[in-house]
Amino acid sequence: MIETKAVVRAMLLCIAIAFTSGCYTYRPADSVRPGMEVRARLKTEAAVRRSEGLDDALRYFDGRVVNNSDGDLVLDILVARSQTAFENIVIRDTIRLSSGEIEQILQRKLSTGRTVFATAAVIAGGVLLVKGIEAAAGGSDTDPPGNGNQSSVVPVFSVTPSAGRWLFRFVQW
Repeated sequence: MIETKAVVRAMLLCIAIAFTSGCYTYRPADSVRPGMEVRARLKTEAAVRRSEGLDDALRYFDGRVVNNSDGDLVLDILVARSQTAFENIVIRDTIRLSSGEIEQILQRKLSTGRTVFATAAVIAGGVLLVKGIEAAAGGSDTDPPGNGNQSSVVPVFSVTPSAGRWLFRFVQW
């Protein structure tokens, strides 16, 4: 029999993973305010001009709105990200897009239905995993004590605090 604490820990880990990773979608933005997470889709001519020297055309920019005035949209965008065991390096840039370059502005929003479904799937997977390990390792609550048929369950895996911190950093990446 697997301890109740182990089942609870496994469930909490599954829930933590599910809630730290949300499912997002992009929807047309009615108005754009500083601080909003948006995707600016460029017109074809602007995409070709801004993609000079690159193999693929940059059709859109994802970023946080810094300013939206005078017909220009100023975005803070992610340029590069690198993560090693010792440091996390993020390189960002601020770009200015004129209204003549922008075909459409989409707002990034949390997709509640997809997130709930993904969370439920992760939790169900965790429960099935724990139940599968319990079935493979043997043991149950129905074995009468003292019949000489004692079984011991050895944990197949365990998560140490340092491994949990590593997993949490990996999930955020």
